[in-house]
Amino acid sequence: MTNKCPACGEPGTFTNFHVHDPCECLRNQLAALRSQSEWREVTGSIESYPPEGVAVWAMIDGSPSIMQIDYVEDGGWLWSIGYAGASNENGKWICDDCEMVDSAPTHWLPLPALPEETP
Repeated sequence: MTNKCPACGEPGTFTNFHVHDPCECLRNQLAALRSQSEWREVTGSIESYPPEGVAVWAMIDGSPSIMQIDYVEDGGWLWSIGYAGASNENGKWICDDCEMVDSAPTHWLPLPALPEETP
């Protein structure tokens, strides 16, 4: 028997060998959404950094700012503040009018994806 998952619309074949679990599908979708909306702590290890060259919301000195981190030869990992906000180029957020700063943020949050264009 073939059905579509009510959570994601994926076809699922319900047999003794494979079961597409709509509840598991929903849990996975919720976990992905939560990970996009939770502040992430910057611990100083590279694993806690956002992707290189991608603008994010960041908490610095108790205030949210648009920032990004980049690797600079002979300088290591450096944070920049985008004083003119951020722009989206080909689906990637980048800081506008960036200036390097000496201090790192305590937390960061990804910027949302742009809405899909409708005809």
